[in-house]
Amino acid sequence: MIEEEIFKAKTLHKRYGEEMLKNHGLFELMEKYRKAIEISYELMKEMGIITTCTVCAKNHKAGSCCFQGVEEWYDHILLLINFLLGIHVADSCKVIKGCLFVGNRGCTLLARHAFCINYLCPALNSFLTNSQKDKLWAVTGDELYSGWEVEKAIRHWIREDGNQDHS
Repeated sequence: MIEEEIFKAKTLHKRYGEEMLKNHGLFELMEKYRKAIEISYELMKEMGIITTCTVCAKNHKAGSCCFQGVEEWYDHILLLINFLLGIHVADSCKVIKGCLFVGNRGCTLLARHAFCINYLCPALNSFLTNSQKDKLWAVTGDELYSGWEVEKAIRHWIREDGNQDHS
């Protein structure tokens, strides 16, 4: 359940967050990921995707991809990454029948699930040109790859460094 994943993420963040961010390699990967997220967001904003998705999610349109239950796809590591990026992870729903992480201005997370980054609903698919889609997928591909690098490094850090005494 998502509540358990949020609890695990909070526990890891409280226990290891500062140490993780002091790790030079992990810090650099986090900054690279933050930059990739910013580039994706700006392109999505420019293409009208952010506005379209926000309106759809807030109005509970049938078929909204930000439906209640999507939050269950998030694990504690992806939630931990959000904490490390300075994001407050909601523990109560702001949009009725919506994903736990949807707020009044869209998704409240920075580090998002691959589905949330890549999925194009029929409406978006129809108004974006093939050239726009190609550009979008190239940019979001960079975001996904950077996120994967961070996730891999965090899992390694927890397995190796997190099990040592850091007194």
